[in-house]
Amino acid sequence: MREIQAVLDLIRPHGEVVPAYNGYCGAATEAYLHLARESGEADGLRVMRRSSDHGSHWWLMDSSGRVIDLNLSSADRQRLKIHPRATYPYEEGKGGAFQANPGPSKRAAAIIELVKSRRKSAAST
Repeated sequence: MREIQAVLDLIRPHGEVVPAYNGYCGAATEAYLHLARESGEADGLRVMRRSSDHGSHWWLMDSSGRVIDLNLSSADRQRLKIHPRATYPYEEGKGGAFQANPGPSKRAAAIIELVKSRRKSAAST
């Protein structure tokens, strides 16, 4: 999660947006899922989605029911501890799926490539 959010910090418009990575939930969730599959850590992950009049929201749920929402920064999660009623209505989510293409979408692929590039760079230093 931290690796993807570090990449989003590089590419997203800066400013006061709450949650911090608003607008990137689908691409970030898809990138996380593909990276988890590559590392063999995707067992039990379910893609979740909720549509509303304001658009749709994507996240993952692990086999123990833990929500993995890449839209939320650590500051967002801290705010939710203080104001739990502000939590996104995850219980209204339904199972979802990304496009049936053989690989990730263009946006997810760009995030994945940046994560891998950062990993290579960190390994070579």
